[in-house]
Amino acid sequence: MGTKQDMTLSIQVTVSGTVDASGDFTATATYAQLASDPPSDEVVHSDGSVHLDHMAFDGKHYNKQTDITFQLAGTVVDAEGNSLPFSFPVDPAQAILITGRDGKGVDGLTPVAGDSVQSVLLDDEDKKNRAYNYCLSIWARTDSPNPGDGLGCTLDPVIVNRTQ
Repeated sequence: MGTKQDMTLSIQVTVSGTVDASGDFTATATYAQLASDPPSDEVVHSDGSVHLDHMAFDGKHYNKQTDITFQLAGTVVDAEGNSLPFSFPVDPAQAILITGRDGKGVDGLTPVAGDSVQSVLLDDEDKKNRAYNYCLSIWARTDSPNPGDGLGCTLDPVIVNRTQ
């Protein structure tokens, strides 16, 4: 018997952000499930909570590991309403901060660079069947106070790992 494949989940993160005149970056996001393999319903909620226990697990073809890809969309504007380029930080470890909801460490969740700065992949190895908080960080390029400067902002949803 061959090796079973990881399940996959793609999530669109639609950002609405503003960098005000004093340089404060605030943003909100909504989340939508784009695709999953195996096809599964109601895994991603609009608040960003990800319920991996809702994946349609099939032990014949898949292991319980899940590759979760977050894909950015939306807009970030400056105080005058001009669009600013935004992305995940280049370092995947800075793009996703993960903590165990039970106060214990994180085991088997690894952020990996996506195929562009607009995406990041979280490799969930499902080692502990625990719930995790994760915080996505985004970065907006600004022209002030110094040319080329950027500002960071965090978004704070929850992953519910598989409990089956």
